[in-house]
Amino acid sequence: MKAITQFLFALTLFVSGATVRAQSFRDNRQGFSNDNRGERQSQYASKIESTKENYIISQLQLSPDEADRFMPVYRQYQQEVISIRRQKRKNNSSEQSNGNDQINRELYLDQQLLEVKKRYNGEFLKILSPQKVSMLYKSERQFNDELIRQMGERRGQPD
Repeated sequence: MKAITQFLFALTLFVSGATVRAQSFRDNRQGFSNDNRGERQSQYASKIESTKENYIISQLQLSPDEADRFMPVYRQYQQEVISIRRQKRKNNSSEQSNGNDQINRELYLDQQLLEVKKRYNGEFLKILSPQKVSMLYKSERQFNDELIRQMGERRGQPD
């Protein structure tokens, strides 16, 4: 089962990447600008998220009922985590005249991220067993590690 899941994961990422690259190549050949680049990136991100959700459902061996109850909560969690991480990137990419303000903002955002994780951990436990919640966090790390590895391979870079 694990081998099948990994194969499907790899296949989905390969197809998604090839589709995005082919679209970009075709647009460039036809003289289109990069105006649609954001849309293509959004479609690619959607495919990755869909693959991630399917991977998590498979790894946690969720029943259809569990998946129907869990995934909307998980999507909300992901949106909040992504929002805070974007704020952290923005904070770290801009130089502020007072370095203390930037440090304090970073610490504040770290605290916000921790509060979101704690709150949703409680929500997850209302739906899933503690073992499945623990496996969720492990599965997220595994998925992200594999995604980074495959992206590096596509760019011709080692791990």
